[in-house]
Amino acid sequence: GALLTATAAAALASLAHAGESPRAHSSSSKAMNGESPHVHSGDSKTMNDGLYTISNNNPESSARYDTRYPGKEFFEVYSPPIRTAYADVFWRMMDEVPLPQDIVDRFDNAVMAVVGYEVDQIRTDANGDDVPVPITHAYNHHYASWIGNNRKVRMTKKKRDRSDKKLGGGMMDHGSDEYWAAEPIVRDEDGETKEEEDENENEEEVIPACHFFSEGNGGEMRMSYHGYPHGFAQLLDSPNVFHIQPMQIDTWNRDEPTAAFRPGGPLPKSSQIPQSAGYSGLIECP
Repeated sequence: GALLTATAAAALASLAHAGESPRAHSSSSKAMNGESPHVHSGDSKTMNDGLYTISNNNPESSARYDTRYPGKEFFEVYSPPIRTAYADVFWRMMDEVPLPQDIVDRFDNAVMAVVGYEVDQIRTDANGDDVPVPITHAYNHHYASWIGNNRKVRMTKKKRDRSDKKLGGGMMDHGSDEYWAAEPIVRDEDGETKEEEDENENEEEVIPACHFFSEGNGGEMRMSYHGYPHGFAQLLDSPNVFHIQPMQIDTWNRDEPTAAFRPGGPLPKSSQIPQSAGYSGLIECP
């Protein structure tokens, strides 16, 4: 069958570091195929069409929480391409993606304040434009992403400790014995990397060099709001790279060219979703 080629896109709204006024940036390149990501000047427009809503608005108040990002700057990063066939589950750590060079230069030895982010699954149409991939074609089960400084932090695959209840005993990794985590890079006086971290080695590290962005929003990922209350932000020290580990399921019946759902195609024996359900049995958690 036909392959589905998609890309995970993330937009992050950020503030200038302390003592500097926000500046606009512009670029037209992408992270796909080894190029640099898009950069956009800041305004109140959101990446995904429509306004976000939140569930805990005060119903008796005439004011509504503004889920846009007025006055904030933002930039976009793209994952490498994701290619799948029907019923494929794409779930792996993808290659590191560099942040736009002007963002890296601006925040070198400075602090970025992230006040929110958005996420989308897109593909490029015949005109070269980004087009959202229908959720009936590629179901986003969840994603895990990191933005950090690869001079100070590296992504490491670790063994799961089943007895560690704080990590859910492996529940969040669907029974996997391994998981990815950001680990500090420790260097000696000569600048060489050390294998083990000395106790209290990073006591003076006040601003994190990496942050984890992840939600299990499933099919609601595009219009789930990921903004922070006014006056709050996630601070990042000199970020320069983006990592993403998507988990998405190819549910596209190739006999249906539109975004409409059409039953058909083989399903796992364990699936209990009837053909009349209106959605694919493939979206049951593998």
